[in-house]
Amino acid sequence: MKNFGGFNEINDEKKISTLIIPCPYEETTTYGQGTANGPEAILEASQELEFWDDELELDPSELGIKTREPVKLALQDANTEKPFAELEQACTKAYEAGQFPLVLGGEHSLSLGAVRAAYNKVRAEGRDLTLLHFDAHADLRSEYEGNPYNHACAIYSIFKACPRIKIVSVGIRNISKGECDWLKSMEKQVNDHILEEMPITIFYARDEYHKTFGYRSANKEFKDDLGAQISSKKLSLAANHKYWNSKDVLDTLKGYHNNDVYITFDLDGFDSGIMPSTGTPEPGGLDWYTATNIIRETSHSFNIVGADVVELAPRQHNHAPDFLAAKLCYKIIAAANL
Repeated sequence: MKNFGGFNEINDEKKISTLIIPCPYEETTTYGQGTANGPEAILEASQELEFWDDELELDPSELGIKTREPVKLALQDANTEKPFAELEQACTKAYEAGQFPLVLGGEHSLSLGAVRAAYNKVRAEGRDLTLLHFDAHADLRSEYEGNPYNHACAIYSIFKACPRIKIVSVGIRNISKGECDWLKSMEKQVNDHILEEMPITIFYARDEYHKTFGYRSANKEFKDDLGAQISSKKLSLAANHKYWNSKDVLDTLKGYHNNDVYITFDLDGFDSGIMPSTGTPEPGGLDWYTATNIIRETSHSFNIVGADVVELAPRQHNHAPDFLAAKLCYKIIAAANL
């Protein structure tokens, strides 16, 4: 595999600010295939990036970016003693060296190892972690096809492995009845004062303010003097409000009172019109600026401790999604170094 951006190998560990960790794991995909090729496609496309970020007015490559050898894993399932331990170890070593780990997947299930490393780092320093999760799917199944570490269980497995973590999911537009039932049980625990607060907040793609403003305005569901956050009732499970914009996501992150944030970005969180190269390209997703604005604003208020970008399934003769994924990675690197 090529180095991210084509940058020269850095031999002095003290000069590395960001460590790129490819992890071409693909063992539980259920529809479209090819996520094992995602890391290589991102690294290939990264060679063509413009490294000056005119929005942030910096060149993150000057801060020191190194690409390490891939972390290769066999099937992780209920019989695995510690799932994704090798990836967790690679990220932990990056933290010990004072580096920002950016994992390139691979399927979403691998995020468990990367997030667990970030969670343990933050907890060891006496703080708590919030997971900022971009995705088309809630990924809150306890198991799928007999495997609790299936890609459809990615966020649930993180939630179970990291007891104090808070989760903010953005762009969701596909969720099962079982996941909804589980969210209802969590909300009941909050209402019964068993839980102090709902540990998971979901921003459903269909509720994004600008998507249906015209239709809802015509039906007088908005008042002229009220913004996106104000509504008569909430529409979706685990949502605090009926309609949302980027500010609502940031306000929710702030409401959890954790300074440290980890970003996990399943690329099918983007609308399939701009990101068709995924196993399940769902319509109605996020646009480029919604996602990158949230990441940029998150960096202004929080410490982004690590990230992963997963689920790219590259398609021959369509390189635009690969380039989008590479540029997203570079945006995350820039934001983490602000």
